[in-house]
Amino acid sequence: MLLAWVVARAGNAEFHPAIAHVELDHDRVTPGSTLRATYVFNVTGASASDLQVFVHVVRPAGGHIGADFKPNRPTFRWPASGSVSEGPFAITLPTDAVPGRYQIWLGLFDPDSGERIPLENADLEKGNREYQVAHFEVIPTPDASPVHPAVFAWQTVSPVTDSPNSPVSEKDAWERIELTVDHRFLNPVQNPASHARLRLFGIHSNGRRQRLRMEDAEWSIKTIQASGPVEVVSRDGDQLWPREGGIARVEATLRKGGRSWRAATDIVVSPFYRDYHQTLVMKLFLGMEGKPVERLAGEALFQKPHEVLCTFEQALDVIRRTDHLTAGMPKILYLVGWQKGGHDHGYPSWDEVNPRLKREQDPDGWASLRWLIREARRYHTTVSLHINMVDAYRQSPLWDEYIARDAIARDEQGRPRVAGIQMQGEEMYHVVYPREWEAGLAQRRIQRLINRVPELRDGHTIHVDVFIALTEGKVISPWHAKPENGGLMPEHYVETQRKIFQYWRTQGFDVTGEGIFWAHPPGEGFTGLQAMSWWYPGDTGYPMRIPERLMARGRTDRGGDGDFRFGSSMHGEEIFQKDLQTLPGFLGMFCRTTLPWQWLSAHERLRLEGQTLQYSEGITAGMESGHRIIRQGSLVVRDNDDLFVPTLWNPNQIIAYSRTGYRDRAWTLPSTWREVRHIDVCRITQEGLTPIRQRVPVTGGKLSLSIAAEECIALLALPNRATLHHHPTPR
Repeated sequence: MLLAWVVARAGNAEFHPAIAHVELDHDRVTPGSTLRATYVFNVTGASASDLQVFVHVVRPAGGHIGADFKPNRPTFRWPASGSVSEGPFAITLPTDAVPGRYQIWLGLFDPDSGERIPLENADLEKGNREYQVAHFEVIPTPDASPVHPAVFAWQTVSPVTDSPNSPVSEKDAWERIELTVDHRFLNPVQNPASHARLRLFGIHSNGRRQRLRMEDAEWSIKTIQASGPVEVVSRDGDQLWPREGGIARVEATLRKGGRSWRAATDIVVSPFYRDYHQTLVMKLFLGMEGKPVERLAGEALFQKPHEVLCTFEQALDVIRRTDHLTAGMPKILYLVGWQKGGHDHGYPSWDEVNPRLKREQDPDGWASLRWLIREARRYHTTVSLHINMVDAYRQSPLWDEYIARDAIARDEQGRPRVAGIQMQGEEMYHVVYPREWEAGLAQRRIQRLINRVPELRDGHTIHVDVFIALTEGKVISPWHAKPENGGLMPEHYVETQRKIFQYWRTQGFDVTGEGIFWAHPPGEGFTGLQAMSWWYPGDTGYPMRIPERLMARGRTDRGGDGDFRFGSSMHGEEIFQKDLQTLPGFLGMFCRTTLPWQWLSAHERLRLEGQTLQYSEGITAGMESGHRIIRQGSLVVRDNDDLFVPTLWNPNQIIAYSRTGYRDRAWTLPSTWREVRHIDVCRITQEGLTPIRQRVPVTGGKLSLSIAAEECIALLALPNRATLHHHPTPR
């Protein structure tokens, strides 16, 4: 959402708008499609500040899809009487939208306080100043029946003052112009028809809005965040079409009578198959053979048997218990050390699975790996692979071919250059990406891996570790850097890396990576190519420039939970290595980091005001009376290390956690739970949900709760007289 100040505080007691008319361009749609809604308000004067409109598209089983918008005509410039038309604005259905009737509820609210503004539609109010104004049907697949607009008329509409497509004339004297867009985020991978529609308005000093013709403006589109000199979007009339991942700034300039006006808007293109900003991404270390060199011998991993830490069969049990602890949150788990010899062995080959990991009944490791990927889906988990595209070893079955094709880095004298060593007797070398690509070797090993494990395509994700263009700040191959040997400098490696990212995408895969802005030329973070960073920058500047859905994060620091205002996900890998059975500290870290991060990441970061981070839909994260607070109006999601988080993947569940415990604390329930009268309270454990109390009454939209230190509980909404056994243990 967007909005301004508290109405009562602003002194606009005469501000009494009403929803008069809603028109949808479709009365029924299929999952993943978009419909457009136009809203007409009857008004009796302006607000004292610029309010926003929240739109909740309520699913048949509860929970909602957000479709908020900022009025094109600011509410502080609404006329003293008449009607104001807003839209059309897009409502995009997720691909998992279940068939049934979806209701549209809306209202106005103040983002600073979370207070909602009453509308003069008492008969439509559903509670908490939210008004049910329209509905439509979601059908599973397109049918032959004609689709019609849906019109909902609640009051008589006065003439609307907007005049669309008005030509520019000599008498026009605007105070400013405004450029709006119906979709700020585009994803051409998930929705090939994804595009945005522009509208240009002249705003007069009296507040009148005048729709302007697109052809009267001068247009420029500039890429402001991307990897390389790419075009993020292109314009065709009033439409913007995605081209490459990144952020583009679209600017319109109008000139008349010696004056000029300028307006701009930013568009984000995130061309990824998966929504990493809503997914817990982890790694599971399976094993590593050999004796470590002296500098590594003291690490915790090597203080116990490390050749095989976890077989594929054991991995499925870890996945099952982890799914219970995360209450069914969507997860991606990359397997580390799955290849023969374990972690950091056999590269550049990916052609052999460690036979020591396989199940007894399977013919080979490939069969067991494919079994694990299929079985993990039952536990809301995508299993994929951690691979490496830069390292090479003499023991690899591909070594001789890579040497023959001149794809291994060399020192100044032309000898294979040792880049390091981790396990005694196994020197590590580096691949020269441009030479490997030119020879078709990179494409071939990618294809061979996919063909070996076709189930990987269903997950649409792969993790490429240590994807570097520099080694210790220097060129990877000094010999190849010489002009007579190709003159391959770091920028040539980066150009090839971009081709590799794009090639993975053409095969149906996103690429996640270890980090950004490291071991590459300055400023290269592969924005729009790399979907997620395992280690993410801890500063505030980068995440304010780059939305989470364009570059999602793992962790931001090694010793703590990160900046609570932005949230930070967890790794899981270090916990799995400590103890696969007890998973020490997993639940607490999940609740303190991943849960609030996922909830915050579903909203847009707007601005930092002092030390408080403002999000869309009136969400704030900052310090209040010495406490770390995340809130949406009266809904407090975090108070220091006490968490009360609605789970976005399950709208009928809230997860509560406390690091120190408390007794009889009153929590405000989210507005989507207004019809809930009873809840079941369960403890979250590795083996599933353990009932604590059944049918706990909810009164006045609040719940009194007591919780022990380091305890995590699930609150399950009971919309009717269902009992606990109707809530299956998450799988």
